[in-house]
Amino acid sequence: MIKLNIDISDVSNDFNLILQEAKDLSNNILDRLVAEYNQRWDMWIDMKLNRTKAEYRRGIEIERPDDYTAIIALTSRKSKLALMLEDGASAFDIKAGLRKSQKRKTSIGGNWYIDVPFRFATSKAAAFSPAFTGGVAPAGVIRAAKKAAGAAVPIAALPKKNRDAKIRHGINRKIDNVFHSVPQYKHKVSIFAGIRRIETGTAKKKSGVYQTFRRVSDNSDPFSWIHQGFQPRHLMLRALASLTPHVDTIVDAEINKFLASR
Repeated sequence: MIKLNIDISDVSNDFNLILQEAKDLSNNILDRLVAEYNQRWDMWIDMKLNRTKAEYRRGIEIERPDDYTAIIALTSRKSKLALMLEDGASAFDIKAGLRKSQKRKTSIGGNWYIDVPFRFATSKAAAFSPAFTGGVAPAGVIRAAKKAAGAAVPIAALPKKNRDAKIRHGINRKIDNVFHSVPQYKHKVSIFAGIRRIETGTAKKKSGVYQTFRRVSDNSDPFSWIHQGFQPRHLMLRALASLTPHVDTIVDAEINKFLASR
């Protein structure tokens, strides 16, 4: 936690401010500093994050417990991803979270499983939208899905260059001075296998989404659902560093404005 203390006692004493005036001045200064900080923070979010920016912003909380305090925080109450992006996170097993999902099912043999949807963007779509969890599908894959008219596209119908299973390279990352290593993993089939176009528009205005499903269960390869983790972004510190040189100027401006309005 980083604390920024602003002392207005000299102003209060020199100008004989009554208690309510001191509170009003304090609130004015805090409101301005919070607004200035948030503007800079928002700028760093837009510059450094893409598909994850909306989820990151869900973790932002601002509290004003009293007239002399403002708390700007990033918490995991609404989004665990926010702090993982801010502070960094080592590689982790996505299956651990899916296993706890309310949407999971149980097989006849008693094992749990869940089908996870992956939505793909076309090259013309806004690929940075959080909705496109699968990334951007090549134009040839999109054409194959359109041709299938709602049916799942088999591997043989995909363009040759998109039929092979991809390899996720080994992960070697240092987070908080601790070295983390996860071995390489090769997918069983192409990530585009089974892609289909699902119509979402109207008769007058046709539109659709491109989607696949991937099953995860107790029987999945231990390294099949490993997320590579996140490098620390430190967006809060970046915003604070850009604000700090201007704090005295901002405070003085608010004091002068307040005194002029007395």
